[in-house]
Amino acid sequence: MYYHKKHFSVKREELYERIWTQPVVQVAKEYGLSDVGLRKKCKKFKIPLPPLGYWAKKQFGKPIQERPPLPFYDGDDEIKFEIEDKKEKEPEILDLEDPLVIEGQKKIAFEELEENKIKVPESLISPHPFVIQTQQILNGIKTPGHREICLDIDVGKNSINRALRLMDTLIKAVESRGFKVSLNKDTYNEYAYCKTCIQVLGRSFEIRLREHTTRKLKVFTKEERKERAKYPWLHNRIEYFWEHNGKFTLEIKSGMPYGLRENWSDTERTKVENRLNNFISELIKAVIQRRSNEIKEKRKELERLERERQRAEKERLRKEEEARVEELYNEVTDWHMAEYIRAYIKAVKDKHGEVTPGSELEKWSTWASKQADCLDSLAKRLKHEEKKD
Repeated sequence: MYYHKKHFSVKREELYERIWTQPVVQVAKEYGLSDVGLRKKCKKFKIPLPPLGYWAKKQFGKPIQERPPLPFYDGDDEIKFEIEDKKEKEPEILDLEDPLVIEGQKKIAFEELEENKIKVPESLISPHPFVIQTQQILNGIKTPGHREICLDIDVGKNSINRALRLMDTLIKAVESRGFKVSLNKDTYNEYAYCKTCIQVLGRSFEIRLREHTTRKLKVFTKEERKERAKYPWLHNRIEYFWEHNGKFTLEIKSGMPYGLRENWSDTERTKVENRLNNFISELIKAVIQRRSNEIKEKRKELERLERERQRAEKERLRKEEEARVEELYNEVTDWHMAEYIRAYIKAVKDKHGEVTPGSELEKWSTWASKQADCLDSLAKRLKHEEKKD
């Protein structure tokens, strides 16, 4: 369930007319307010209200107060209202191209056709093996116990026949649609009751059929009253007992996705037996929604990975650019240093005058020139570009 707010405005004269042609309570409901809230609005905008008892007097033809004129108001002529509109949230179906989603949609359409309506017979006809086994336990032919494998049915003795017919019809309908019904014991707790599971399009759902109970006051027999009379603390103690009332509920015990139904109960208009198609449809919808959620999560994960890849790529390019810039700075620094060394060698030679071959100065200048050549990044860059060409 979610709330959608609707905003609208009404002219002051229009509200004035409504207030004097309908009771405040009725007008307030239409505007999404309580009668007190609407009265406050009218007071704020200087709209006169009918006095108490006005509509009762009018109904019985008694004299009533004349409608006063709408007084002058120098404020805004538009009165704004806000209504909260409650709506059921529809399950989000994402990828309709997914094979499982397409198959599920077809099966839901199948359940909606009138000729495919499931009908529960008046008596058990060739009951399913699970139903036979459960019937033996519920009717006391077989001793019930925690370890017995039977359908998850919790009903009173008078409702056993109806419960078995309903479950027999449901199991046969489920299996005729290509789904599977199984009775499973809890692998972690051998004393737990058996689970009734329906496998729909690869997903398993645990279901249960139960009968409601009504609390009733216990009426004691003559013998019980005599026995209670022996104990003073029991004289006025009221005791109750719980009695099955014939109202069934078919429920899905597995957690259903948000917005989908989990149980179907008898109402004054219809019984659970008439809603088995809807029950199966809801199981299929749950499979579709879970599949859609998986697709959504997978897409989110892929988007996250793509964002991570892009971030990593940006970081790589940034570091690569930093490295290139640093390399450029180093090349420029080395080139300047090489030029400085050559200029220094020339200055030394010019200062010294003629350099004698084999002299220490010649040897030093030769060595210094080699150092300049090693540092000359410009010469290295030109050689590199020539090789590329």
